Amino acid sequence: MPGAILRHKRGGGAVHVDVESATLLTDAQMERVVLIDQALRSLEEHDSRKAIVFQMRFFGGFSVNEVVESLDISDNTVIRDWSLACAFLRERVAGSPSV
Repeated sequence: MPGAILRHKRGGGAVHVDVESATLLTDAQMERVVLIDQALRSLEEHDSRKAIVFQMRFFGGFSVNEVVESLDISDNTVIRDWSLACAFLRERVAGSPSV
C-alpha cells in the first residue's frame, strides 16, 4: 500500500508526453518568441528596473506588494514601471515588421 501512495504522489497516473512533441512551435510562434525576447532585452538596456518589475509581475506572478517589498520601492513606482514597461514592449512587438 505505501508503494501505491508514493507512485500516486509522484504522478503515477500522469499522462506522459514526449518532450520533443511538447515543445514544438511553428515558425511564426518561434519568431514571436524571439521578437518578445529582443524587446525585453531592449527594455533591460533602456531601463533595467522597469524590466525587472515586468519580469517579476509577468513571469514570476508577483503582486505589486511583493515587488514593493523585494525591490524596496514605492507601490506607485511599481505601478508606473509596470505600465510603462508594458507600453514599451507592446510598441516594440506591434511595431515589428515580422509580426
